Amino acid sequence: MVIYRFIDNEPIDGFDSDTFKKFGLEQLFNLTNGEWKTNFVGFVILKDDILVSFPKQFKEKILDISKVDVEFLKLFMLKVMKEDNLINESDDGYRNFPLNSYLKICDYFQKFGLFTNMEKEIYSGSTGKINWTKTMRNSNKVISNSNLIFMPFQLERKRNDENFITECMSYVLYDGYQKIGQQLEIGVPFYNNSHGNMLDNVDMVIKRLKKSFNRYFKDHDLKLINSLIEYFEYTSTLKNNPLYLLTKDFKSIWSHIVNNYLSHHLESVDELLLPKNDERIVIENEKEFIIETEGKTSKNFNYKIRVDHIYVSENMNDSFVLDSKYYTIGNKVLDLNYKQIVYEYVIRSADKKTGEPLLYDNLKENNDTRLVKGNLKNGLIFPTYRKNHSKTHLDTTDQPQNPIGNLMIKEYYLNIEQVMKSYLIM
Repeated sequence: MVIYRFIDNEPIDGFDSDTFKKFGLEQLFNLTNGEWKTNFVGFVILKDDILVSFPKQFKEKILDISKVDVEFLKLFMLKVMKEDNLINESDDGYRNFPLNSYLKICDYFQKFGLFTNMEKEIYSGSTGKINWTKTMRNSNKVISNSNLIFMPFQLERKRNDENFITECMSYVLYDGYQKIGQQLEIGVPFYNNSHGNMLDNVDMVIKRLKKSFNRYFKDHDLKLINSLIEYFEYTSTLKNNPLYLLTKDFKSIWSHIVNNYLSHHLESVDELLLPKNDERIVIENEKEFIIETEGKTSKNFNYKIRVDHIYVSENMNDSFVLDSKYYTIGNKVLDLNYKQIVYEYVIRSADKKTGEPLLYDNLKENNDTRLVKGNLKNGLIFPTYRKNHSKTHLDTTDQPQNPIGNLMIKEYYLNIEQVMKSYLIM
């Protein structure tokens, strides 16, 4: 098996573009200026090969990526998909392998073995084992020749879903391990291929599993059956397509793991001095501010702006307004970030009701709105393969006559591998 390594949005190297056309993978690559580039992060498992695409700026060159890095990305993607559910199931013509469902079924197998549940079923009839308690409680009572007769009898029998559910479970354990477990060394080694022609009528399998779901009450059994349903729903659409464990929206994951990094493993980045292990530090992700404006009519209009990361010190003397940017950049960010300038003006502007700046700490239980008395530091956060460092994005502090006012916006570069590792160990 060959493992092809890529970096998101970098030209592909050593991989025949005809191959991804053959497997219908064009939606995972872009053709730019005559060069094919990946536009995803994660894994694509083909019949004999694995494609692995790393986040932008993970390494300086694709050749720097090692087997250890591939294992690291696997663990990272497993956590993102299994624990935090940060990746969409499908998008733009692909559907991710149902990792959570498969691993839940493996977990059930490790704890309980194959499904062996036996349940009693109550039904109406005239012959069979009578459940007298149910009969006396639920059946009609008729007096005939001075005798009390219950009609109809409530009978009981053992309902055995064991064979069917066990067969489904056996199929998923075998199929999942063959498809993805062996290649990525996850799940449970399972080699029993005696599950019959399970895929001859997948719709019937799903229908029967849903019917079985309504008959059980124990949480672990319900989770098992629900995971089986999800797996077979995925299988019904699979055909001969490759297997995917990927995202085309790593920018959302970048924002999430940056927030984790700032909150739990804070580093000094030039002026971004955030002390480690300080419980007073509060980093809030995707903070919204409401801006009230008066329209020309009698109605007022409210607008929202959303900032990726907000930090406010306990004494309210310092605050940071930070925006995560998942860019591939050269030595300089050429375009001025107008949105960050807007953040500066809006957050410093006065609230119509209180006359105070809009930036406040409402993370406490009592939602108090304390005034920020000190410095507001404004910055952009980029990934880099280099060490943490910073640059000036915009500085007008020495230009008192500048019409846009006194502004300082920094560019903060965080080593993306360290940010990912921080997320992985938390």
